Amino acid sequence: MSLSSADKRPRSGRPEPGEYADYAAADIAAVPGDDAVEALARLEHETRTAFRSLVDTAESGFAYAPGKWTVKQVLGHLVDDERIFAYRLLCVARGEDAELPGFDENRYVAHSEFEGRRLEDILAEYGVVRAATLGLLRGLPPSAWLRRGRVNGYECSVRGLAFHIAGHELHHLRVLRERYRPPSRATAARLDEEQDPIALFREWRREATALGAPSLAGATCLSTVEADGTPHARFVDLKEVRDDGFAFCTSHASPKAAHIEANPRVALTFWWDHVKRQVRVSGRATRITEAEADAFFRRRGREAQLASWAFEQSALLPGDVSLADRLNTVHERFGSGEVPRPPHWGGYVVAPDRIEFLNFEASRAHGRVLYERHHGRWTVSELQP
Repeated sequence: MSLSSADKRPRSGRPEPGEYADYAAADIAAVPGDDAVEALARLEHETRTAFRSLVDTAESGFAYAPGKWTVKQVLGHLVDDERIFAYRLLCVARGEDAELPGFDENRYVAHSEFEGRRLEDILAEYGVVRAATLGLLRGLPPSAWLRRGRVNGYECSVRGLAFHIAGHELHHLRVLRERYRPPSRATAARLDEEQDPIALFREWRREATALGAPSLAGATCLSTVEADGTPHARFVDLKEVRDDGFAFCTSHASPKAAHIEANPRVALTFWWDHVKRQVRVSGRATRITEAEADAFFRRRGREAQLASWAFEQSALLPGDVSLADRLNTVHERFGSGEVPRPPHWGGYVVAPDRIEFLNFEASRAHGRVLYERHHGRWTVSELQP
């Protein structure tokens, strides 16, 4: 077994088929990495964030269909399930020969009265149980991870049971994101022309981030058009959402900047796959001020600052010079001193005149709401899928 980089203990390794119940295979396959302790420790923050983003939904007692659990019941079920599986893996790790019984999850939830408790109280209990599980797993001897026992008709290893806890939790987080999202304000907003769509965008972005946005959460597809009408699209990093629009940075010597200078009409597309939402923005791009460019540049990491000096964005690379050579040159130039903003580095802010919000539905009956600005005032329409 390899060692964990964090605390030098033996890693559990990923369980193989035959170390867990057949029905858990898909959930366990979704667990990243090869160590149960790291997976469960990493998952705790994601789970807390996901449930806290649904406080209003939780307190309303919402369930997405008759007979389905509420948000509080889902969380309580995760706590119960982890307790049971932690007990099972403890028994197997300690050499228990007797087969361990199953349990009726719906009966447990029905007798829990989770709805009478505050969501934050159940989250606190979840934290206590997770800490106990992690303490148990960190204290296991290396030989215990592969030890096997019988659980509810299946042969399971200790690491298989530990990975089951993480996979089961990931499964319910996916259901939360797909089925328990707070009712979109976009649907209600179509009845309220005073709604600010930029504020609504901020809310959607906040929800996407709370529910586990990807590492490049600011990525947006920028579409521009050449003077001859040739379209181009590429991803840029959204730097800021402002009352006057959406700001991003680039080299003013780049092709995209040339397109914008020739035709300032551009489009931005945001897609958050994990919450199945899309936002499309179109409007006019104008340069940000020198002071704003300076502020954005100071926020860049040092390596990114040096890269802004080293490379001519999208230009052909001469055959006698490597990227590393160019980067080494600017390293020598600036040494350990401050890296100023290159004169060609700046950005644009896109002042929107159209913003469309889309809630994706597997049935293709997508919810689409379009905001259009006319003479400084937003109007709202609902679009067919």
